[in-house]
Amino acid sequence: MILDKPIGVAGAGSIGCFVGGMYAAAGRRVALLARPRVIEEIEANGLRLTSFEGFDRRIRQYRRGAGHGQERRYR
Repeated sequence: MILDKPIGVAGAGSIGCFVGGMYAAAGRRVALLARPRVIEEIEANGLRLTSFEGFDRRIRQYRRGAGHGQERRYR
């Protein structure tokens, strides 16, 4: 089923991380493709989604693979 496949977000900057994070918050598996500094920031501090309407949620991360270029997905 297509809902079992992860959603890939290429170019995950501010907007891509928010969109991918919202999919993850809705229960979908998400893979982010981002610059190393963005991935480092997410690894260090997590992915936190906020909105002006009061939405505030942290998205947990899990990893597959090893070394540079390892796969990081969010739920």
